[in-house]
Amino acid sequence: MYCVRFAILFLLCLPATGCQPIPEAVPHAEAIVMEHPDSAVRLLQGIPAPAKNLSRRNFARYALISTQARWLAGENMFGDTLSDVALAYYSTHTKDFARVHKAYYYAAKIANLRHQPEIAMSLLLNSRQALPAAGEWQRHYVVETWLGVFCGEQRLFEEKIGHAMRAYAYADSLDRDGWRCISLGDIAHAYMGLGKYDSMEYYALKALRLAEEKGITENTSQKWAMLIENALRRGDYAAAEEYWKRGYEFAPEWARFSWIKTKAEIYNKQGRYGMALRMIDSSRLMCADTSDLTARALWAFHASEAYEGLGQAKKSLEALKYYCSLRDSLEDDIHSADVLHIRELWQYEHLKARNTALEGQKQLRERLAYRTILACGAILLLGAWLGMRIWHRTKLREIVQQKRLMKQANELDEMRRKEEQLRTAFFRQLNSRFIAQVKQAGESKKCRMSDEDWKTIYTHADAVFDNFTVRLRQRFPSLNEEDIRYCCMVRMHLSQAEIAGVVCLEKDSVKKRLKRIRTEKLASAKGATLEDVLSKL
Repeated sequence: MYCVRFAILFLLCLPATGCQPIPEAVPHAEAIVMEHPDSAVRLLQGIPAPAKNLSRRNFARYALISTQARWLAGENMFGDTLSDVALAYYSTHTKDFARVHKAYYYAAKIANLRHQPEIAMSLLLNSRQALPAAGEWQRHYVVETWLGVFCGEQRLFEEKIGHAMRAYAYADSLDRDGWRCISLGDIAHAYMGLGKYDSMEYYALKALRLAEEKGITENTSQKWAMLIENALRRGDYAAAEEYWKRGYEFAPEWARFSWIKTKAEIYNKQGRYGMALRMIDSSRLMCADTSDLTARALWAFHASEAYEGLGQAKKSLEALKYYCSLRDSLEDDIHSADVLHIRELWQYEHLKARNTALEGQKQLRERLAYRTILACGAILLLGAWLGMRIWHRTKLREIVQQKRLMKQANELDEMRRKEEQLRTAFFRQLNSRFIAQVKQAGESKKCRMSDEDWKTIYTHADAVFDNFTVRLRQRFPSLNEEDIRYCCMVRMHLSQAEIAGVVCLEKDSVKKRLKRIRTEKLASAKGATLEDVLSKL
């Protein structure tokens, strides 16, 4: 039975072997990741060897939260592989749509960072597909907005318009004015990419009117900048100057040098070359980082145009040469960045392949461990079954043995009862002569038996009942000779009337004498008859 109990206890504990508790840092980090991503990153860094110590499910959750926290904290995620771990798990475990959505969403953002647009678009579409058709409008808005951004980067402006329109509908259902402005700006940008300047201007101005009405200043300068570029492309320089004046007040301090540079470009287009040169000088003075090659190249290019317009060919040529040298430097930097990007991408693929191999080994070890546990459980089950079967058979044999013993005991009792009956009958038969004398005498004539007759009866009683009188005297020494005679008559099953005829007394006297023998001299329990006491003796 001990083995059976141990097997049952083991089987009850067996499901818990696959339910590894998750460290407290993981849910705590998940709760604060949106507001305090840096703190979430530090919490997760405190978990020792998560890839080794956590189960596959818990490690996938850890990887997802870590990816989200590091992305929101602004870390470089180019070589990140944790997003792949989260994606590999949640792409096949789709019950929790929120985590599935986040796994695809952040994997798409990281793929876009690696300049893998096709992969990024595919992942983001899967992220959208993971969301429920009804509800979760905020997540739908974010996904549609980023799909539009990715399409714009690939110059898929028609597709960007569709995504931006859907994002605007979600923002409208959520009644978020800021999000409406963003979606209208995305639509305007897509129309500008398609060369549909009137539509672009319509949506940009609609966004700006909404922003002005609702007091929204965020991202306003970008929409004015798009309107300026749109006006320059159409050759409407007066409109461009007007847009510049209205948008400059919304430009952040760090970007105002760029706006001054744009003003110089407008002046060049208008033929106001002297003003353009002064704007270029002002832009240089306002720029905090004069080592920026792009800004320096644009200054040189606009200065070359201004000098050319003023008829100063030599200065224009010098500025143009300087612009060309800066452009070459920029191209070299871009080429170096491309080479570095390819190298980082190769390192990422190499690390991903190694992690995949390690993950496969880990899963193999886990499967082996689970199979071992299941095998042990099966062996214990078999052992428990055999133990139960053996125990059951043992108990069955015990029950059969008990029944047999009870049957034998009952048979023995029956044999003893029959033997007692036979002894009594034989005893009566031996004393039949005396019994006949008593019956013949009747109540009118008393029957007296001699001492020799009583000795004969004693001899018969001792012979039939194994020294009955001897044992009676030994066990109850207070009995006298007359009491022994009464006991022998009771043992012969004589009635009280018959006994009264033998001893020549009344029936009531006999009854009292028998009661006194039973209660005083034999000290039998109340309720037991004298016949029962003597038969047991």
